Amino acid sequence: MTAGLPGAGIGGLFFILSAYFMLFVELERTVRGRSNLARWRVVLRNVAIASAMVAAVTVVVWIVHRLAYPPSPQRGAGGNDSDGTVETLLPFSPVLFALGVLAAVLGGAYLLRFVTGRRGLP
Repeated sequence: MTAGLPGAGIGGLFFILSAYFMLFVELERTVRGRSNLARWRVVLRNVAIASAMVAAVTVVVWIVHRLAYPPSPQRGAGGNDSDGTVETLLPFSPVLFALGVLAAVLGGAYLLRFVTGRRGLP
């Protein structure tokens, strides 16, 4: 939902969450004996890409936060400064907003499937 921040949009967050969820699904399949090495290669490649995306977004948010709110000697000295909550959460607001929209879309899709009683295509 934010231009210029790859991986922070709905599609990027959906991929990241799906890749990490895929790891747990494949672990369950391995325990049941229904997995193989080729499947693990695909899963680990997607998890590596998702981890790189998380690392990149984290670094970008940290850099933007440092540029927007440089450290000052007065912070934490008991002056009229705020507790820093807004400055801490503000850089993550685009990611949090995209997560909220993604949760609403997925929740709406599951609710619609529940209401209509459909399980998917035959």
